[in-house]
Amino acid sequence: MAGAVGAIVLALVYLRWRPRINHGVGSALKWVYKFVLDPKTCRVAETFCNEVAVLWFVFPLLDTIYEHGKIQDDPLLHQAFWVSALFFVFAITLSHIAGREEKEG
Repeated sequence: MAGAVGAIVLALVYLRWRPRINHGVGSALKWVYKFVLDPKTCRVAETFCNEVAVLWFVFPLLDTIYEHGKIQDDPLLHQAFWVSALFFVFAITLSHIAGREEKEG
């Protein structure tokens, strides 16, 4: 019952102040979009993704070598390599976005 009343109140508030609410939401989304695609943000995210890719590649590999003495056909090792590759692709994409934004800006 309280949920229905809350939904009705929200609908009435939205209908009353729709232009201001839409403008505020649009402005906030535009700011977030500019912030996410800013070259500085992309470079920081690129560095983070590179570090994650290296850690997901190196530590499972070292753990497998030291624990078993040799690299076996370990499914967790293959999954770690896939995660590493995925973050590396993210880093490449972010570096291209940052490079393109620097040339345009």
